[in-house]
Amino acid sequence: MAISAEEAQRLLQRDKALALATEKLLAFHCRGFGLPRHYKFVVTGGPGSGKTSLVRGLEELNCFDLFINEAAEDVIRVCQAEGNSEPWLKPVEFQRRIFWLQYYREERALDAVKGRHCTVQINDRYFCDGWAYGPEEKEEFDKSLWKGWEVLSDEIANAAYNKFLAPSVVFICDLPEEPFDGHITNVRRESYQQSVELAKKIHKVYSATGWPVVRVPVLPLAERVAWLQGMIALKVVGLS
Repeated sequence: MAISAEEAQRLLQRDKALALATEKLLAFHCRGFGLPRHYKFVVTGGPGSGKTSLVRGLEELNCFDLFINEAAEDVIRVCQAEGNSEPWLKPVEFQRRIFWLQYYREERALDAVKGRHCTVQINDRYFCDGWAYGPEEKEEFDKSLWKGWEVLSDEIANAAYNKFLAPSVVFICDLPEEPFDGHITNVRRESYQQSVELAKKIHKVYSATGWPVVRVPVLPLAERVAWLQGMIALKVVGLS
């Protein structure tokens, strides 16, 4: 799933442009200026791809405005606290709870940006991830996201799709080429092969939305954070 070393090197050679764009972005924020737009960037990928570590690394830089945590893992933790150790075994109810937590967080984000000239929002996963994790018999994407398997009515699902700001870019983190011993935690239990298959589905789903999709190369975390920070800054200041 990882891009080649040559491709990663080609991307890293853009460091000067990335550094310039980041400097401009920080200047806009620090001086109280801004561009007349609100931006949303989604960071996603298969389990074990390092997406959450990447988002947390960006948050520590303190140069972007809003961060939306992954809803699924928070729902799992709540369900487990309620005594349900494997909520994903009931996928309809599970995906419904994930959807509404994501929905409420997006609503709060809308409230947070009211009256602000320019904001940059970073999401750890987004609504469409639920499609990739959904029942196997559903293969094609449509904008209702969960149409056909009774998670939500078409009216609610379409309203959510149209209500919130579309992502400026969806960044999909590559998995390492070397297999790991599964992504086993209290909330995730996927094997490496399951992660690979989920990563393929996630890429397929987001590619079908028509939103720009960019793959994030496998790099040491600090380099990966700097790379993504620069890519976001390039988009915001209009250099990409």
